[in-house]
Amino acid sequence: YITYEIKLLPAGCKARCDYHLYITRERFNALKEATMNASDLREEFKYSLRASDKKVTLVDMPALPFLMFDGAGDPNTSPDFQDGINALYSLTYTAKFTLKARDPALDFSIMTLDGLWSTARPEDIYEKSKLSWTLLMMQPRWMTPQLVEEMKAEVARKRPLEALARVRLETFAEGLAAQILHIGPYDSEHETVNRLTEWMAANGYEQNGRHHEIYLSDPRRVPPEKYRTIIRHPVKTITA
Repeated sequence: YITYEIKLLPAGCKARCDYHLYITRERFNALKEATMNASDLREEFKYSLRASDKKVTLVDMPALPFLMFDGAGDPNTSPDFQDGINALYSLTYTAKFTLKARDPALDFSIMTLDGLWSTARPEDIYEKSKLSWTLLMMQPRWMTPQLVEEMKAEVARKRPLEALARVRLETFAEGLAAQILHIGPYDSEHETVNRLTEWMAANGYEQNGRHHEIYLSDPRRVPPEKYRTIIRHPVKTITA
């Protein structure tokens, strides 16, 4: 057995609180490896962020924790949409820097902003007023609801945001998915989506979940014609 000393500054502590955990060396190495993998999310999941605009690729995404914010309606006119984005980024960056200050081992990379999109009827998917959407951002595996609530309180102390109350931590298990990179304005995505769905049908797959968009570009800094957005559809094999 070895001693693993954990140095944290929990909320309410005025001095450093040290915890001593006695575990086997094998368990320590496993925990260390898991922490490293969880922290550098962009490195671990770089394969899923390297989509091509030339061809469709398959990725297999494990179950992972995400901060999520639900809404409905046209994202261009709904105040909830921007409020949700602000809440997700505020929580994620607050968690990153607050936890890093407690223990550098808890630092983690900020992942992309994603969106899940659906309508009650599939044929209405391009009618923005009928959209239901979920904004989400991947979190490290060790993130807990208790930590999220603590970070909400920290954000609210500095910058009150009503949308914080609607953010939740949830495990998202997407599994096998087909994806392709769209370059250009969001309103022209249907052309890329058609290429994706045609490839799926030709290769024996059908959609098995919500339309998923992964936003690689910052629309505040990049013109619409250069937006880079991964279009992803979870899939399953078509059965006779």
